[in-house]
Amino acid sequence: MLDGQQRLTTIFEFFDDQLALTPESANEFGGDSYSNLPNDASDNFDDFEIEYDEIEDAGEEEQREFFQRLQEGLPLTSSEKLNSAYSKLTDFTRALAKHSFFLKRVTASDKRYGHFDIVSKVAALAIEGIDTGLR
Repeated sequence: MLDGQQRLTTIFEFFDDQLALTPESANEFGGDSYSNLPNDASDNFDDFEIEYDEIEDAGEEEQREFFQRLQEGLPLTSSEKLNSAYSKLTDFTRALAKHSFFLKRVTASDKRYGHFDIVSKVAALAIEGIDTGLR
């Protein structure tokens, strides 16, 4: 499997005519390299937006779960979305969720950032008060 840097390099190689299309693809798109593509095909290639997610610090089991969820179209939980936000509060909450208290005393599962969710909600209550509107 190619990583993000390898994919980007491959795209640039195609742009620079260093990477040719397979005969089947060349037939489908009307040229075997970027410079040989018809204008409408190269314009579509130029305008195509690539979206990808890069998963860091995930074990093999977590990677399999992410892959399965992506393939099945399962949405992220609110705690998974919040965990992806960059802020000092998120960093603090993430660190606190790994405290030994959660491992020893909390019976809620940490699957899909369960402990992070608990700490985030307690932090929201502490900052905003009881009328925060949490579920």
